[in-house]
Amino acid sequence: MPLAQIDYPDTRVKVDVCENCGDIWLDRGEFRAINRERAVFQDRLKFHEKHPKPESLRDAVVQFVNRFFAQFFDSTS
Repeated sequence: MPLAQIDYPDTRVKVDVCENCGDIWLDRGEFRAINRERAVFQDRLKFHEKHPKPESLRDAVVQFVNRFFAQFFDSTS
């Protein structure tokens, strides 16, 4: 059974795939690593949905300052 190593989509985790049938083989800890990385990926998607790409440098600075102060005041409460 020949195995090929590939990057699992949207993660940095390498998994083994059977070249004959396409089944995926996970080594110890890879399932948890995939779940962790997919959660981070989903969080990034949600962040970018809430914070669209700024149209100018000025907009980018305003967004950054607003997020910074929102986090600062949330942490001091």
